[in-house]
Amino acid sequence: MSDHHVTPVKTYINVFILLMVLLVATVGAAYVPLGQFHLAAALLIATIKAVFIGAYFMHLVHSPRLTWLVSTGSAFFLLIFFCFLLNDYMTRGWLDIAGK
Repeated sequence: MSDHHVTPVKTYINVFILLMVLLVATVGAAYVPLGQFHLAAALLIATIKAVFIGAYFMHLVHSPRLTWLVSTGSAFFLLIFFCFLLNDYMTRGWLDIAGK
């Protein structure tokens, strides 16, 4: 009737352990003096965690191509919005505007 895939419990445990390691990496990166790269390191680790959560806990690994296309497109537009946000944040002090 339908192709239902059962993921082994061992896979979920391995992904959980990986997420816990990435959690420790996130906390550790907060204490390491990275200068201006704190945000980049935190976003990179958060992106890796989000990919694993989406792939395994939201079952995107065994989803049809359309679901992959929609999730990839959504992530791409989120990336565009983050680029706009960082562009605004990083260029705020460039103009000498009265009232700032």
